[in-house]
Amino acid sequence: ASSAKTIATRLTRFNVPFRINQNDVSFLEVQLFLSRDEGRTWQFYGRQKTDRTSFPFVADGDGAYWFA
Repeated sequence: ASSAKTIATRLTRFNVPFRINQNDVSFLEVQLFLSRDEGRTWQFYGRQKTDRTSFPFVADGDGAYWFA
């Protein structure tokens, strides 16, 4: 089952939330990838430590952004 959601915003800066099992010590970091072409290609955007809960994101223009 897909957990994808469409969210529209006028903001160019926002946080992309994530949640991991904090009890699983096998996680070293969380990586964020983004797509501007509906998932055909993906670009690495950033990484966060596992004690965080979101990625700060700054859009470089209007349009649809897909995150994974």
